[in-house]
Amino acid sequence: MDTMIQNDVTKAISSRRSVRDFKPEQLTDSQLQTILNCGFLAPSGMNCQGWFLSVIQNRQLLDAIHQEHIRSLPPVENLPPVLQERLKNPNYDVFFHAPTVIMVSYLEKMGPLNCGFLGQNMVLTAQSLGLGTCYLGGILQLLTAPEGKPFLDQMQIPEGYLPCFLIAIGQPNEQPAMRERDFARYVII
Repeated sequence: MDTMIQNDVTKAISSRRSVRDFKPEQLTDSQLQTILNCGFLAPSGMNCQGWFLSVIQNRQLLDAIHQEHIRSLPPVENLPPVLQERLKNPNYDVFFHAPTVIMVSYLEKMGPLNCGFLGQNMVLTAQSLGLGTCYLGGILQLLTAPEGKPFLDQMQIPEGYLPCFLIAIGQPNEQPAMRERDFARYVII
């Protein structure tokens, strides 16, 4: 990584970490609009733009989803060790107390791939604005189950779209260190 060219984009990529502790301050309108606009600038196959975003800043909705998530979990001994550890914290929140959570949904007939491009644009934009982000996927187990339908209805996801992932966004309350990476997982042919 020492030989990597440094510029604004590579700095945002190399400094971005998953933040799991957010301050309560809400994003400004200009921060949110910048993140959304940069997401929508992502490439998509045949320019289909087969995504839909539900921006959730309603704390009551996020809290209700969290409570149902906790209620619906299997016995703690059947959970992955990371989640077992998180649940020991009485302040645990599935959204890590982020003030903004974005549900990214994909047009079913187009598939989820393009949403990955959109999501990465958004998290790198947030990083460049001094904000923290965390991709969330485990909560989809609840949201795609029958008991999650009322929550999806509140997110106003259009017909023909399916939940793909969520992104928690806010002012970071931590600065996680980079986890080990294997920079030799490639071949040049």
